[in-house]
Amino acid sequence: MTTSRNMLDVISGVLADALVGAGFPQGVRGRQLYSVADFSGAHASAGYDTYAFLVFDIDRNSWWLRAQRAFRSEVLKSRRRMSFKNLKDRARRRALKLFLMAAEEIDGALIVFAIKKDHGSMFMTSPVERDDDVLNAWKPTVRERLMRILHLGALVVAGVSKPGQDLMWITDQDEIASNDTQLTQMTSVFARIWGNMTDHSLGHLRCGTTRSDDGDLALEDLCSIADLAAGATCELLSVMARQRLFAVKGIVTPLRPSAFSQKTMAISNWLAERARPLKRIIIVLDADGSNGAARVTHLRLEPLPSL
Repeated sequence: MTTSRNMLDVISGVLADALVGAGFPQGVRGRQLYSVADFSGAHASAGYDTYAFLVFDIDRNSWWLRAQRAFRSEVLKSRRRMSFKNLKDRARRRALKLFLMAAEEIDGALIVFAIKKDHGSMFMTSPVERDDDVLNAWKPTVRERLMRILHLGALVVAGVSKPGQDLMWITDQDEIASNDTQLTQMTSVFARIWGNMTDHSLGHLRCGTTRSDDGDLALEDLCSIADLAAGATCELLSVMARQRLFAVKGIVTPLRPSAFSQKTMAISNWLAERARPLKRIIIVLDADGSNGAARVTHLRLEPLPSL
């Protein structure tokens, strides 16, 4: 599959503007870049598909690794995962605030892309694809999602990586990486997409899933940060769409807190925070409310008022 170069260029430009400023990806960098991804939007009530990528240099974030071990030994002692859909669980709800407080100290960026459900395919089938068996590891119904994830993920890495960095790509074990064959093929496809997206080269590229976790649940918890952001953004924008609210440059659009779940309010307030090291960026692909044309928007959140 190929995608509109113009669309990727627009998204890349919006992302580059959002990353401007002190902190990651400027300053002293590490040797190994991590990109941890999770997604939301499969449920019937979702008006958007959301794709979240947490990117950071692992050797610049040893503090978070120590905090994660303490969190698991002192706060959430079971092997429960901090997933958005499971926050009805009392233990997870109690742990959420401390979990997010630790996450916001990561020297990195959390980037969420939200694509309107009625956006249609982002890709055009090319003649080359008909002779290419590389996508045969996935059902046709999964390929659009897979290619969105790989293109957006490669775009993020292109925007924050430095030449020669090693890349570790981690995703949840879902239908895009449910077995070793898919994981091997995904690594190959990502490398090809990356090669067409930037001039600078990476060092070693490895792809894995949360199955690679060594038992301390660090990979699970990193994926959970992306999961919480993807889930909350999906609900937030879906409610806005049902209320026929559209983000307009320079105008603060007030929302009704009662329309959102408490977990979405809590995570949205956290996503709105700008004073901590972790940069949090939401980029929305939808239609302009005035003429229906495709648009790319950097959505800046303000904290929601309390109920």
